[in-house]
Amino acid sequence: MMSLKELDLYENTLSGHIPRNLCNLTKLTILLLWGNRFSGHIPLELGYLVNLENLDLTLNTLSGSIPITIGNLTKLNTLSFYHNELSGQIPRELGYLVNLENLYLNINKLSGSIPNNLGSLTELTKLVLAQNQLSGSIS
Repeated sequence: MMSLKELDLYENTLSGHIPRNLCNLTKLTILLLWGNRFSGHIPLELGYLVNLENLDLTLNTLSGSIPITIGNLTKLNTLSFYHNELSGQIPRELGYLVNLENLYLNINKLSGSIPNNLGSLTELTKLVLAQNQLSGSIS
């Protein structure tokens, strides 16, 4: 499976933690784990899958903060973590995702301000941050 480029496990009843050994699948470009029962933290090792273009962890019960290592995934065009229980601030490292077109972080427990550098993502066409606990000003 080391040459695997796409892993689609969405809409199952998979549970427990997202396996850290997924980071061994270094050729992955698409990882779709949405619509399961995954819980716990997002493994920081996902940030080592530098070929990812689409990462979707939507509709699980993931908690904790978004790992700053996600900022390493500069080939991402879609990042979707909506409808989980993620908390903490939106990491400014998401501003490093220069190819990002779609960012979905809605329906979580994210707090603090929106990082200014998200405004420098020139490819971003969809930014959905609704239903969180964000505060501060928009610049």
